[in-house]
Amino acid sequence: MIGIVLGKLINILLQRRDPTKDPISVISQQLSTELDIDFTSFLLMEEDAALDYLINVKKFSLEHLRVFGNLLYSMATETDDAKVKQKLTSSALAIYKYISANGKGTMYLDVEYRVKELKNA
Repeated sequence: MIGIVLGKLINILLQRRDPTKDPISVISQQLSTELDIDFTSFLLMEEDAALDYLINVKKFSLEHLRVFGNLLYSMATETDDAKVKQKLTSSALAIYKYISANGKGTMYLDVEYRVKELKNA
C-alpha cells in the first residue's frame, strides 16, 4: 500500500493539471490523508529523526524510502522557496545515503546518481 500511494503522489506531482495549485500543499494533503504523515512536522524534524520516523513508525522498506526520497527530490525541483528547497534536498540526500549504506548489496543507480548530484549542489 505504501508503495502504491507514493507512486501515486509522484504521478500527481509530475502530471499536475492545475498549475495554480501549489504542488507541495497538494502532496502534503495527500500524505496526511493516505499515509497519516504530517508533512509540515516531517520537514521540521532533523534528518536522523525523520529517517527513524519513516523506518520505525511508518515501517518504510528501502524501496519505500527510495520512492519517498524521489518524491522529496521532485518536490524540491518544483518549489521556488529556497528554504523549503534546501530542506527537501537535505532530507532526500539523508534518505539516499541511508539506502546506500543499508542496501545489503543492492545498488540503486538512481540513488547513487542523486547522492552525487545533491552533494555537489
